[in-house]
Amino acid sequence: MKPYLILICVSMMGCQQKVEYMTAEIKGQVIDRMTEQPISNVKVMYSSGDFDISDEKGQFLIPPAEYHYRVSPPKRYEYGYYNYSSLMFMADGYKLKSYAVGDLPTINATGERTVSSYEEKRYIDMGKVYLTAKDAEGAKVQEEYIEGPIAYCQPYQSQKTTECIPLPAALSHTQEPHTE
Repeated sequence: MKPYLILICVSMMGCQQKVEYMTAEIKGQVIDRMTEQPISNVKVMYSSGDFDISDEKGQFLIPPAEYHYRVSPPKRYEYGYYNYSSLMFMADGYKLKSYAVGDLPTINATGERTVSSYEEKRYIDMGKVYLTAKDAEGAKVQEEYIEGPIAYCQPYQSQKTTECIPLPAALSHTQEPHTE
């Protein structure tokens, strides 16, 4: 019996661990829309629970959520949990701002556009995310929810006035990025 037990243990150790990247790595800088100054201590959070706090330069970095396994990959509902999550920016004195994560374009390590591949690490550079101060009179709506796909900024667009993200260096505006 012992030889079989040893054989099973050795074969299990030989199984290579696999990883699925459930979310992209997201980085950027949080800026005050009026003063154009960086905002520190902003909680930048996936609705799945992963988060970062912006530093004194307003910069943040949220690493990807990883699912490690040897035999059984994530269940279908687990993918949906991450695909339909939101990216939220929360700071005292500012309107909450949120994006649907599935609407943000991703790139791979070489800077090429990706289409929801969980086997390779994906990246999103938000560039500058502008937050708006809360209304002094306390209006009921104190949230900005950005709906629909977010495009790469065109050369004539500013992130301050248009909800877009910077074009990765490996892409050009003449390329037609495919949509998911």
